[in-house]
Parts: sequence; C-alpha cells; structure tokens
Amino acid sequence: PAAPMRAARPVAPAAGDKDAHDALNAASDVDLTYASTEPIESPMSLGLSYSTSRPVLIVDDGTDLTAQLAGALNGAKVIVLTFGAKSASPISGATRVHVADRTEAALEKCIAEVAKSHGAPGGFIYQHSALDAKSSDDHSQLRWAMLAAKHISPHLATPVAGGRPFFVGLAKSGNGGRLGVHNAGPAGLGAFDKHSPELVLAAQRGAIFGLCKTLALEWGARGVLCRGVDLDDALSAPAAARHVAAELQCADG
Repeated sequence: PAAPMRAARPVAPAAGDKDAHDALNAASDVDLTYASTEPIESPMSLGLSYSTSRPVLIVDDGTDLTAQLAGALNGAKVIVLTFGAKSASPISGATRVHVADRTEAALEKCIAEVAKSHGAPGGFIYQHSALDAKSSDDHSQLRWAMLAAKHISPHLATPVAGGRPFFVGLAKSGNGGRLGVHNAGPAGLGAFDKHSPELVLAAQRGAIFGLCKTLALEWGARGVLCRGVDLDDALSAPAAARHVAAELQCADG
C-alpha cells in the first residue's frame, strides 16, 4: 500500500481554476500511487478512408499540432473549431470555423452550421485550447467537451461510408504519464512535484479519458470509435499527429 506523503503546497493561481488550486492547497497528508507505463507495438491498421461528405472537426489548441493533425488525416474534409480572434492564420487543407464562446448555445449553433454548410460531422477531435482567454481554465473546457459529445452524438450515430465515426480526446498530462507525480520508490509510491505544482493541476485534463471511456460504452454498439490519447510532451507536432492518425485506423476499436 502507498504510504502517506506530504503534498507540496502550490503557488497562488495566476488566473482561472481557483477551485482546483484551493483543493490542492488544502491537501496535507495524501496517499498517492500511479500506474506505470509499458511500451506496446504499433496498432494494426484497418486502412479505413475518410468521407469528403462527413467532415472531421478538430478543436484548435493554438499550436502547430492542429495543422499537423489536419494534414495527417489524408482525404478528410477538416473543419477547425477556433476560439479567439478571427484573424487566426489559415490552415492548409482545412476550413476554420470560429466559435463565439464556451456556452452551449454557441456550440450547438456552430455544429448545426457546420452540418448545414459542410455535411454531418463524421469525427471529432478534442484538444485543450489556450486560445480562449476568457474561459481557458480546465474545468470549463472539460465541461465544453462533454457538451460537444452531447451535440455531436446524433451525427456520429450515422455510419461513415468506407470508414467509421469517431470521438477522440487528446491531452498532455505531463511528467511521463504520471499526472504530476514523481516516483518515490519501486513500489509505485509518489509525491507531488514540489517544483511544478501546475503539473498536478494539469492532471485534471486526464478527465477527458474518463469521458471517452464512457462514450465507448454508450456508443460502441453504434460502431463509433472512442479513444483518449495522452501525448508525450517530448513528441514533435508531426510525430504526435502521426500517432493520432494511427489510432483512428486502429483495429482494436
């Protein structure tokens, strides 16, 4: 069993996520464990295709990964959902659609407009976005991801010719998949990173994996691929995009 270890007290929040900072500040003696990671072979590819009449929606995270993802989905019609200024630079091979804000009404309107102008969405890739300065904390973004699943669901219920509908959640939890926890011994005991408490707060982004697992249980019978992917910070944007594209082709659906 894990032994109690003193959790480091994080610095005061600079902005947003006050509840998470308060909860972490309140922690004293905490039992911590984490799962170890093991290398696995690359997934077997099904060689599925993308339908040009069923666009793939990608949430813009404000980095080059978004453009790399758009390029890695060969043959797909890509719609990039962007928060923030409408002056964002264009992405080759993709169409930008600006989302007004984080409200459910704005999200529902956006998806409806995409379906009307570009066709019913056949895939959705969620990323944590740093572009929405007014509401960029993890809590609101995760809530938005749940609402996105709600409103994209009717479209993903329809089969995709030559392929399959999908909902993928991407996260960068940091610290080699340990969710902000450092190894303190061979038994898997751990302690919060004293020098980078923000790693612990960023760990809540891993909640997207729970959402994807739930969706897999609810939507699996409809043939929808639901996958959560934790991307190593050390990966270059092109390499990360290739890994995500491989997951979409994975035979283990």
